[in-house]
Amino acid sequence: MTRDSRQQHVSFCWRAAAATLPRPLRLLHRNCRAVACAAAAEERASGTVRVNVSTLNVRGDASTSSDVIGHARRGERLTVIGDSGDWLRVKLNDGTIGWVSSQLVVREGAGRARTTQRLPA
Repeated sequence: MTRDSRQQHVSFCWRAAAATLPRPLRLLHRNCRAVACAAAAEERASGTVRVNVSTLNVRGDASTSSDVIGHARRGERLTVIGDSGDWLRVKLNDGTIGWVSSQLVVREGAGRARTTQRLPA
């Protein structure tokens, strides 16, 4: 791997980690490939939910005190990529990944088994 391609690889890995992990600084991996693998594994979809309120706040962390990083409108479908208690980690149509309260969305295909990936608190 050339120096330039290595630098691009490292840059890509850190951008992927920052976009997909709730607390990138909590990562213990020094090897950027491990970060990219963790980010890719976490992005696996495990169903969809439909927004059940007029405007849904999408937050950076699973907490009402966390910054709002996006919004979704009533009826919009979001891809679920994990959960933590009463919060779902979702991917918006524009690619933004954040957290929403599970009480404000309706799981699509509610008859199916729940398969969301548990994320560490």
